[in-house]
Amino acid sequence: MSVYTHNLCLLFVGKTSTRTMSLIENIKWHDLPIKNISLIEDRIRLEVLQFNDESQEYDGYVLELFEFESVDLSINGQLASRTLDEMDVSHFDYTLDDDLLSGCIQILPGNGYWEIKIQNSKWSLCEST
Repeated sequence: MSVYTHNLCLLFVGKTSTRTMSLIENIKWHDLPIKNISLIEDRIRLEVLQFNDESQEYDGYVLELFEFESVDLSINGQLASRTLDEMDVSHFDYTLDDDLLSGCIQILPGNGYWEIKIQNSKWSLCEST
């Protein structure tokens, strides 16, 4: 197993940790504000915010998808700089097979509809600071 540090996260390449599995299952992948989205070379990085009822604050999480078999991007609608802070994940369906993630992330960018379909991707998920 290889371990990399990146933006204060530990990325486990190989077996997915139980903590990471629990984290992805406990996030409510619906109406999540997006703090940052990046499509870089061979990596998709999505930073989302989930409201924490106990603390009455937002908790941040970073999902990274990399070394994927395939990715299909569908971007429809207009994007204005004034609406960038209104982007949210409307839904995320995923499956895990041998620690590889496949699924579809649906994003509402303010005016339009985006979809990111990913097949057999290595992935990491951690809390952001």
